[in-house]
Amino acid sequence: GGRPGSSADDVGSSVTALLYAGSPHVFTYDASVHTLRHAWWTGSTWLYEVLDGPGGRPGSSTNDNGISVESFLYHGVPHLLYRDATGGDLRHAWWTGLAWGYETLDGAGGTNGRITADLGLNPSVVIVNRALHVFSYEGTGQLRHAWYA
Repeated sequence: GGRPGSSADDVGSSVTALLYAGSPHVFTYDASVHTLRHAWWTGSTWLYEVLDGPGGRPGSSTNDNGISVESFLYHGVPHLLYRDATGGDLRHAWWTGLAWGYETLDGAGGTNGRITADLGLNPSVVIVNRALHVFSYEGTGQLRHAWYA
């Protein structure tokens, strides 16, 4: 059972929550179907959606997304960091005010120090003087540090 629209899947292995616009928002990994789920309180009921992974929002990935999820507010809007277990990458999702945006932040190579590696476990965020610092575990036992100013 559960509330209407909720999932009967295994959804409690990785969870994070934040307050946005006066309402609680909960983000959790659905281990049964390998997706990142989002639940939020409207003031009278809970609403649910698949945020990233199979069956996710437009622009999301069909990979196994959402394990090791971390949420935070940056410039007043929700942001998420989580592992893409299929690609071994660190994913980033953010609310634009109208829709969710998505990107692979690290693990698939690229510019500015990005590497091709198995990473993205246990992301953590700290904001110092408006600069965003992201830490995550790399599969070789190294701690990754990325920042955005």
